[in-house]
Amino acid sequence: MDKRCYRPCPAIKDDLIVVHTNGVHSIGLDFCGCEDAEVPAIQLLRMQWFPASTNKSHTAAMYSVLEQFHLLSLESKVLVYEYYNALAHLPDNTGLAEPKDHHEQFLRMIQEWHHLKMVKQSGCGHNKAVIVSTQEGECAVLYPACIREMNLPSNWDQAPPEKQWLYGATVSIDAKFRLKHKAVSKDAVDPSLSCGWAYFLKHQ
Repeated sequence: MDKRCYRPCPAIKDDLIVVHTNGVHSIGLDFCGCEDAEVPAIQLLRMQWFPASTNKSHTAAMYSVLEQFHLLSLESKVLVYEYYNALAHLPDNTGLAEPKDHHEQFLRMIQEWHHLKMVKQSGCGHNKAVIVSTQEGECAVLYPACIREMNLPSNWDQAPPEKQWLYGATVSIDAKFRLKHKAVSKDAVDPSLSCGWAYFLKHQ
């Protein structure tokens, strides 16, 4: 940040699409083209801009907008399409100049952001080797009320009759908590970044 680059390399067509909490913007941006410079995608990440592609960085999203959508999707169940359209119309909502659609790029960044947050919060994302070796179900959050040896006394099976109900298993299905397989045409069209790591079983 405190050094001047003497070999600036402009972005593709000198135009970078940036998704921010105050709208979707088109800006001119020069990457550092020095011999010891990192690739453009790494330069964006160090500025807390999440690139939509690692080889041709033409679209990026601020960390703040990805974090904001992540929280909104959990708390208010907002969808990517509606959220992106709202951002795209923030600078000009007259409808006279419709902004270009970068919804697919934003959707890809959101998917990768969710994946990275999941492996980080499950303790599997601290280094590359751990991520690759993640086992099925390792990223799932264990429900504390489920009967497991970790939250049972050692002599739970010897409890007197009047207390045996404490260790009984109750299995039920509720519409609010039932998980269904995601309806996708095929994995080649919508590949999973963490197939089988959390709540959805690995597709056979």
